[in-house]
Amino acid sequence: MHTLRSGRVRHAGALLGGAILTGLVGGALLPGLSTSIAGIAIPALGFQTLLTVGALPSLGGWGAARRGLRLVGLHLATLTAPLAVAGALLGLDNPLGFGVFVMAVVPPAALVPTYAEAMKLDVGPAVAFCLTSYTIALVATPAALVAAAGSSLGRGVILSVLGVGLVAPTIAGRLLHRFLMRVRTGTRQTLVAIAIFLITFSLGGDLLPALSADNVTPGRIGAIGLLLLARTAGSGWIAGVLSPASLTSEGSLAGGFKNIALSAGASAALMG
Repeated sequence: MHTLRSGRVRHAGALLGGAILTGLVGGALLPGLSTSIAGIAIPALGFQTLLTVGALPSLGGWGAARRGLRLVGLHLATLTAPLAVAGALLGLDNPLGFGVFVMAVVPPAALVPTYAEAMKLDVGPAVAFCLTSYTIALVATPAALVAAAGSSLGRGVILSVLGVGLVAPTIAGRLLHRFLMRVRTGTRQTLVAIAIFLITFSLGGDLLPALSADNVTPGRIGAIGLLLLARTAGSGWIAGVLSPASLTSEGSLAGGFKNIALSAGASAALMG
């Protein structure tokens, strides 16, 4: 059974990875088409949020909730806060700095419980962690972006992008939880992959011009790659070390994941 679950997680990872790669490459090869559907990125992101958050199991038991809150604390201390500081130091008027800051304030990946299940962990704390983090993000993410960049980007733009991409679909997903749980896992994963393909395809038209820009160098691309690696592996390791012995594996998951699709989509929509 464990092998079957692990196989499903690998299949889901390959499906999502393939959607990202084909979307970016396809958008780069067909820039005219990708530009014409650019407006679909945020609605597609909202649809992805609806499916993933809505499919999270219901929280059961105060014990799981209490352990989930400890994971939230680890996540904030080891991943959110350092990324927010890094974004501020890079400068919020710098696209890279703003992207790092958005990565800091968005919630974690809603697939954390799936990975917990594949690792044969207690899924309850992971579910509590995700639900609590998304509940906090409904208020904290728009508020942080408005406070940090509202004067330069416009509060209305920030609230509309995050409203469509995060707030509304998260609330709708939990209201439609029972219905979404009846949808087969494979069907949900396919729909999420399609949404991610549309997001990356609509952004892919800017890929080649961006890579050829004067201020984009191999060193900067390498630095971004190292940042993403450190974000996942480094913060996950630190969270695992700081967590109680009973939550070491769960702490590593909580400290390692952010909703990269939401941060990339929101950053691109806000910064152009």
